[in-house]
Amino acid sequence: MKTILFTMPVFKGETFDYRLNLYKNDLYPGHLLFGAPELSDMGYNVIYSSPKGFLEINGRLSKLRFLINYTKEILKNKSVDLIYSSYPEGLDLIIYLRALKLYSKKMIIRQQCTIQRKKGLLNTFKQKMYFKGIDKLLFFDTKSAKDSLASGIISEKQVFVDNWGPDVAQYKRIINNAGVREANRKVTFISTGKDSRDYELMFEAFKDLEVPFELYLVDEKLVEKYSGKSANIHVHYLESGKDSPQIALKATMNADVSLLICKPTRPTNSGFTALCEAMGLGMPVIVTKNPYYSIDVEKERMGFTVPIGDVEALRKAVMTFYNNPEMVTEYGRNARKYAEEKCNSQITANILDNLFQKL
Repeated sequence: MKTILFTMPVFKGETFDYRLNLYKNDLYPGHLLFGAPELSDMGYNVIYSSPKGFLEINGRLSKLRFLINYTKEILKNKSVDLIYSSYPEGLDLIIYLRALKLYSKKMIIRQQCTIQRKKGLLNTFKQKMYFKGIDKLLFFDTKSAKDSLASGIISEKQVFVDNWGPDVAQYKRIINNAGVREANRKVTFISTGKDSRDYELMFEAFKDLEVPFELYLVDEKLVEKYSGKSANIHVHYLESGKDSPQIALKATMNADVSLLICKPTRPTNSGFTALCEAMGLGMPVIVTKNPYYSIDVEKERMGFTVPIGDVEALRKAVMTFYNNPEMVTEYGRNARKYAEEKCNSQITANILDNLFQKL
């Protein structure tokens, strides 16, 4: 069976062993390992590697020195058949070597957002050369793939769309260990995400309602801004770091409806990670309209979609769930069923296995 070098960055002060230990104890979401553990269970020899500290390095010379050392580390491992990476940080030189046919191992990279053509002939040349070194680009949704192809930077043979989703087996254990929830309690809403979130819109929607809302923020200035302004809005500081995923998970488990309310920013599926977590936990969602989502939450009856920036639509969706707890239960059940049948980490691993066998 093939040997896979799986790479992704870790937080400052964290090691991959620490992250894997959390995962094994159901304290780190399995879907954020993008099918690697399942591939290991299927017989692949998965080597976990991280360009530790790369994201914290300042200065071009320091980063170049780091890239050279990390590239040497990868080149020393002769047993690797292919490289699979969730985030390509630290792999720049390896990718360019692959583009120049000076590195023979296949490169499979998860593309986190739409590829947009850069301005200027030199920038475009560098961009094309970089992506030439990647054999397969894994996209989370069809629109991101199509828009990226339209840039003219990549070719159709590089594009692959998979059904990424939660580790349903892990979330089932988490749910079972959580025990029975308090009966007849108020429906509670939560937001833990940070990518492009519209905190102002959420605050405006909830401030005049007697509806419990748990708002987790990674910016201390925003915590100060929103704290103590409304009795029903409980603001928490969630420091971004090695323990933040488990803190966010525990907080989400104590709520009933997850909010994925985002601003119109760069073309990407912002909030989709939180949607995966909600599906795994069997929670309904309220999301802002996003053409880059591969799941229609209203069609699947797992939540509501509201227009970007529409405070009244958000307030209406909140009150619909709040006044109908039986709907919260039904939609949560639908979300969990969708994940079990159509998108989860085992399905991801099966798709990757099929892809790897063809490379």
